[in-house]
Amino acid sequence: RYRPGHVLTAHNDVSAGMNRLYGYVLNFTREWRADWGGNLVFYGPDGHIEHGWVPAFNALNLFVVPTRHAVTEVASFGPRHRLSIVGWVRSRQKVGPQTGEWSY
Repeated sequence: RYRPGHVLTAHNDVSAGMNRLYGYVLNFTREWRADWGGNLVFYGPDGHIEHGWVPAFNALNLFVVPTRHAVTEVASFGPRHRLSIVGWVRSRQKVGPQTGEWSY
C-alpha cells in the first residue's frame, strides 16, 4: 500500500542468493490518474525513464530481473491509496551473474 508521500526509489530487485528471474506487480487500484503519482517507471541505460505505467485495476506488470525501476511519489492530493501485490518468479538453481550493480 502506497499512501500520499510514499515512493520507491530506483532499484533492480537483485538480492544475493535469491535467484530472481522476473519481478511482478499486480495492481488493485481502481480509477487512478497519472498525476496522482504512484506510477511504475523503468529506466534505460542513460538513466532516463523509458517506460511508465499508471496503476490500473487487475493489471499485471512483469519484468526481467535485473531491470532498473521505481515507483513515483504518490501525491498528497490523491484521493486514495495505491494498492498492489509484488513478488518474484525464482529459480531453484543459481542464477548468474546477478550483481548489485545497476543493470538495465
